[in-house]
Amino acid sequence: MCSYYCRDEQDAMEILNTGFLRVFQKIQLFKHEGSLEGWIRKVIYNVIMSELKSRAKINKTETLENQELELNDYTLEKIFKEDLIDMVRTLPPATANAFLLFANEGYSHVEIAEKLNISVGTSKWHISNARELLKKQISNERL
Repeated sequence: MCSYYCRDEQDAMEILNTGFLRVFQKIQLFKHEGSLEGWIRKVIYNVIMSELKSRAKINKTETLENQELELNDYTLEKIFKEDLIDMVRTLPPATANAFLLFANEGYSHVEIAEKLNISVGTSKWHISNARELLKKQISNERL
C-alpha cells in the first residue's frame, strides 16, 4: 500500500515505519470490532494520507531539479506507474478515493459505501466514472 502511494521506495519504507510506530502507539484503541489487519491497514492508510498532504505543501514551495534518467525496462515501468498515479490524482477527490479503495485496496462496493458513508450505487458510479475519466486521459496521452 505504501509503495503504491509513494514514488520512491525509501519514502514508502519511511511511511511504513511511521505507520507501524503509530499502530504500536495506538494499539490500545483497537476495539476488537473487525479484524486487526483491517484496523492496521486503516491506521497506515491514515499515516500515508497525512504524510502525502504535508509533502504536497512542501513540494509547492520547492522547484524540482531536472534529472537525467537512464531508461531501461524498470524505469519505463516506474514512469508508467507514476503517470497512472498522477492521473488518479487528477480525478475528483471522492471519485479518486472510491477508485483507490476499489482498485488498490480491493474493497467491495459495500465496504467502500460504509467507509465513505455513501450508497452502494454511488460507489459503483464513482468507480465507473473513474474508469471512464482514466481511459480518456490515457487516450489523450497516446495522441
